[in-house]
Amino acid sequence: MCVSQRRTFARVGEPESNRMSQASEIGQVLKGRTDDEILAWVHSVGGSDATLEQAFWGMKEAFQAERAAGQSAVIRWDITTPNACVASYELEVVDGECTLSRGAHGEARVVLALELADFLRLVTGCLDGGEAHRAGKLNITGDMSMANVLAEWFQEMH
Repeated sequence: MCVSQRRTFARVGEPESNRMSQASEIGQVLKGRTDDEILAWVHSVGGSDATLEQAFWGMKEAFQAERAAGQSAVIRWDITTPNACVASYELEVVDGECTLSRGAHGEARVVLALELADFLRLVTGCLDGGEAHRAGKLNITGDMSMANVLAEWFQEMH
């Protein structure tokens, strides 16, 4: 069953260096793996929901406020999970602040849609966004110029 719910995440106590190290380690696990192998790994570490929460929390923490100064946007990610449900997450950037929520709640300036395995490859640096878009793995709707600057707003996670 697919359920969309509004949920704001807050996590304390984990040093940023640990999160960045985890992203790098995850990238090493994913590198060269098939979709099926990645999805088996996701299942082994707690499933799609837990993996997506960790990935989006890492993105929120990687946000570089000074790079997005004066900008406002709702960035929606629609991730298709192995059970064919779409898990939506929104990163809202307003005046250098980034908040995260689960679900589709407002009008997004840009929507990025892809399968779970490709999303994990993308956020760990194993897949280039431009190449993913050209190959049809990443569907972008809305403000294409916003999609092009998103990477600049987030520090390297790999």
